[in-house]
Amino acid sequence: GYLIQMEVYLLYLLFGILFWVIGSIPSGYLIVRLIEGKDVFLAGNGNPGLNNINENFGAQLTAMLGISDLIVKVLIPRFVLFAASSYQVIPPNDEWVVLYGILCVLIGNGWSMFSKFKGGKGVYILFTSLMFLSPVNWLWVLLIPLFSKMFRLDSAPVVLLSLLLILVFYRNDPPSLIISGLIIGVVIVKRLFSNRVSESSGQTMRTLINRLVYDRDTRGKV
Repeated sequence: GYLIQMEVYLLYLLFGILFWVIGSIPSGYLIVRLIEGKDVFLAGNGNPGLNNINENFGAQLTAMLGISDLIVKVLIPRFVLFAASSYQVIPPNDEWVVLYGILCVLIGNGWSMFSKFKGGKGVYILFTSLMFLSPVNWLWVLLIPLFSKMFRLDSAPVVLLSLLLILVFYRNDPPSLIISGLIIGVVIVKRLFSNRVSESSGQTMRTLINRLVYDRDTRGKV
């Protein structure tokens, strides 16, 4: 029994490494480099995610990145876990196992082994993954952009609040709750430290608060 349990833990470790590698695929960088011949890390806030690419390279490349990340970083990891449980390589998929896969993908996406450990915040990947995991609970996330535009609100604080709701959903499931906390921690750390620091702002407390709440160095919209 002990050896079997150790084998299961080893498999989870291998799946984690695999998902980190998958998450590390620098989709945004590759799309911008191949189509525009530019370095996305030198554009805007230096983030290779949807918002920065949309602001600097337009809707077409943004859509391409969204579709790419959906297939590679959301659906493929879910399929791998589904296949592994179907063939009884690992026990049946509890939600914590799926959340663990999401966590490893987000770590790879945020600190890519292929781009000098730079990457995106992964909010799109996280919420899309959650929608596939539990559509009833998370489909409303699609309304965030519409809600923000209708009421002229900044979407970044709404997204931050939505992240904290993950803890509410899994409050009665300790393994899922722990991994959810780690997921939120990864997104917050990336939000705090991913953007290039402008010479005028520096690493001041106000700058860090603005990054946490508004996802940029200054409160005013860019």
